[in-house]
Amino acid sequence: MQLYNMTNYDRLMVELNHKMYLPEDDYKRLLEENGLIDIESYSREDRLKLLNTVLSIFQILANDVDLYRSVQTEFATTGEAITAINTRITRLKSEISQIEAENEAASGPVSYLFRGRC
Repeated sequence: MQLYNMTNYDRLMVELNHKMYLPEDDYKRLLEENGLIDIESYSREDRLKLLNTVLSIFQILANDVDLYRSVQTEFATTGEAITAINTRITRLKSEISQIEAENEAASGPVSYLFRGRC
């Protein structure tokens, strides 16, 4: 039995719940901007890069709420859509910060001590 090998693009689509907010080429370009190749196998070590890609997508959507609402139709008002986008951005930033803190802690206690003091 052969297991399905998930690509970076496939994993991005899982994070986005398979919603096509942007054209596929834009997703691939954003993956590349964050150091990932769309057709390469996804690795857990790439989680931070993937989350940064998702964050980039939601920041784009925050600038074009109508685009977001054209895919996510459950929002009655633009205000509800903006709130949903901002909530998702906040959660993404929190998860990214947590991963960065874990990575810094793993690299040594001294680097963790000075995190965020610049």
